[in-house]
Amino acid sequence: NDTLEDAPEKVNNTPYGDGWMIEIKAENPSELDDLMDNNAYLGTLKG
Repeated sequence: NDTLEDAPEKVNNTPYGDGWMIEIKAENPSELDDLMDNNAYLGTLKG
């Protein structure tokens, strides 16, 4: 994300928007089917 060079604060302010740092592309999109979404992950943290 080249915009972070001029505005590194975006990493903290909008990490899921303009502040992204890396982009990952799965070779096999079906591998993503078993991943948890944000709410499911937060549920595991609560126990």
